[in-house]
Amino acid sequence: MKYIYLRFPGGKPKAFTLSYDDGYIYDLRLADIIDSHGIKCTFNIISSSVTEDLGEEYLTPDQIRSLIDRGHEVAVHGVTHTANGLQKITLGLSECYESRKAIENALGIIARGFAYPCSGINDYTVGTDYRGIKNYLRDLGYSYARSDEKNFDYFLIPNDWYDWQPTVHHDSRRVHEYADLFLDIKADGHDGKGGLPRLFHIYGHSNEFERKGNWDHLEALCEKLGNKKDIWYATNLEIYDYVEDYKRLKFSLDHTRVYNPSARTLWIYADEKTFSVGPGETVGLI
Repeated sequence: MKYIYLRFPGGKPKAFTLSYDDGYIYDLRLADIIDSHGIKCTFNIISSSVTEDLGEEYLTPDQIRSLIDRGHEVAVHGVTHTANGLQKITLGLSECYESRKAIENALGIIARGFAYPCSGINDYTVGTDYRGIKNYLRDLGYSYARSDEKNFDYFLIPNDWYDWQPTVHHDSRRVHEYADLFLDIKADGHDGKGGLPRLFHIYGHSNEFERKGNWDHLEALCEKLGNKKDIWYATNLEIYDYVEDYKRLKFSLDHTRVYNPSARTLWIYADEKTFSVGPGETVGLI
């Protein structure tokens, strides 16, 4: 047996996710559109929107809860929308603590995701370095942190969850090109990269559609990418949790048997065959 690859739920080789920032009221319209195509989103909320009235352009706590009830994720986007790389560790740590606590208490959830405000972390060097930021996010219980430093990497799963770079912004002139490439991938090889699972991640701000009057652009993307049999539609956190559970699989020395210690069914592609491994099960791969 040469290669063993992760497969997403149902044995699917590909996953698609969205993440949209700042908690604009237009997130509700965005959710209406993506729901009709079976697509899921992570909405990254500035915590001041749940502790004070930011005006009619922003979601209220009840409206944010409605997004959760529809199967989407709510993640943290800071208190003041200040770039973490411009903050000293003490200030950044305090803001990430307070923003998570405020969102969790207002919405009655456990918020494990974070999105870096203002262009991520690596563009700035005058506050603190990435290692310091990653350490305090991990210590505060965040599972991942999404940047907006775009990285077209042939749709690979992140190798560092605290520097999760999305594939593309929805306004990129290449977004449809990338969508077509993603759809055309046949992740059914059994040698080298051919069988790798693929992840397409689009991000943006819902007010950009409203400001530019191009909601039809979102409709076209969803029409192209939605409701496909070989794609798993998931939130950022659902992808993180699934991949991390997959990493905890236990294999025999010769990789002919696998044990799943997790509480979910996991899927594997090995020697051109797809296997499901239920919670607590040991399965032969030959």
